[in-house]
Amino acid sequence: MIEFQQKLSQEKPMPEERNIWLIADLHIDKSLHLATVDRLVALRQMADSEDLLIIAGDITDDGSDEQYELAGRMLAPWSGNIVLAPGNHDCGMCGLLWQTACWRRWQKLCGKLGAMIETRTTDMFIVALDSTLHTVWPGDLARGRIGRIQLRKIAGWAKQAKAEDRKLVLVAHHSPLDGERALELVDRGELIRKAQDCGVAMLLVGHEHKKRREIIGGLDVISAAAWKDGAAPMAIHMGTTPR
Repeated sequence: MIEFQQKLSQEKPMPEERNIWLIADLHIDKSLHLATVDRLVALRQMADSEDLLIIAGDITDDGSDEQYELAGRMLAPWSGNIVLAPGNHDCGMCGLLWQTACWRRWQKLCGKLGAMIETRTTDMFIVALDSTLHTVWPGDLARGRIGRIQLRKIAGWAKQAKAEDRKLVLVAHHSPLDGERALELVDRGELIRKAQDCGVAMLLVGHEHKKRREIIGGLDVISAAAWKDGAAPMAIHMGTTPR
């Protein structure tokens, strides 16, 4: 939703040299396993103080107050150095029903953590997108959409990145690689074409719950495996295979 691009903090000056860690699909709920917390603590301890954490959606399991409270405590050590893209589970019950109350909790979490929509590294200009889809009928299930407004904005971001001699990197929850109807990004074709036309270097996603990488016409699409299932964080570097 365009509110995502308007209401959250837009940008914060950042150190040029920093590592980038990608995770996705934490699905935090009241039955949270200690191993999930321990791995986040270990990542924070391993990382440098100014490293950047990118989470490609589904931080919570159904967007409840309790789950967002837990998420805020777990992610607090990354405050000010975090980029968040919303997932379907962050915005409604079981990830199937989009709810305004859940969306407001998401915005509150982003504000609490100082989460950024745009940030920069030495060679990247990183922008988080909202791919969540308002549920209109039961068949929408866990599908996503970037939407015309965000698609139009990509050209401007690409122009800005080029002027700064950086590569544009987009972050979203839903993956254009997943063709399963219940999970698909419904405008994936438009996203891929726009990204290719504008020279987007990378698209970082989650949702599939599996580690996957595919290069489509020069666009490097990288999908993170589910953190809740024990996945390791992915170190993202321009021009290299994620570790």
